Amino acid sequence: RGPVAVIGNPANIPSYINELKGRDTERQVSTFGFLGRLHPVKGIERILYGLSLCAPEKRKRMRLVIMGKGDERYEQFLRDEVKRLDLKENVELCGFVSGRDKFERLAVLDALFVPSDFENFGMIVTEALACKTPVFASLGTPWQELNERECGWWMERTPENIAQVMLQVCDMPTVELNAMGEQ
Repeated sequence: RGPVAVIGNPANIPSYINELKGRDTERQVSTFGFLGRLHPVKGIERILYGLSLCAPEKRKRMRLVIMGKGDERYEQFLRDEVKRLDLKENVELCGFVSGRDKFERLAVLDALFVPSDFENFGMIVTEALACKTPVFASLGTPWQELNERECGWWMERTPENIAQVMLQVCDMPTVELNAMGEQ
C-alpha cells in the first residue's frame, strides 16, 4: 500500500573490459571459478562435489579458482573438503580479489559457477558476462535468460548438474565456448 520505487542496479563495467585477454584458444586445462562472499548460503561446496564426480583423467584437465573471503569457519570447511575429496591439485582458494585483477580473472575462466541457494540479482553474473565468460547459475537466482540467450546454464544446483556442465565445457571446442561468451 506504500509508495513503490524501481531503482536501477547497474553493473559497474570498467572501460578497459575489451582490453582483457580472454581464455586461451589452445587451452589444455578448463578453468572454472566462483567469486563472492564465502558463506554457506552460496553453496560453494556443491562445485567441489561436482568436480569430485568427474573421472580422475578428466579432472587432470580441470582447475577451480575460488575467489572471495567471508566466514572463516566456512572457508576452513571448504579447505577441509578440498583435502578430503583429494582435489588439492585442482582447487585454489585465492582470497579476495577486486578491481582490474577481478576482471582479468573472470575473463580467462571457461565458466563461472553461482550455485547459491538464492540471489536477488547477483552482480557477479553481469560482470562475468561482460567479460564474455559463460555462467552456471542455480534456479535460486533470476537468471533464466542464461538458457534463453545460450550464454550459460540456469539449472538445479546439484553436484551432478555441475559435473555435467564441467564435462561439457571441458569437451567443448574453444570456438564454441567463445561463441557462448559472445552471446
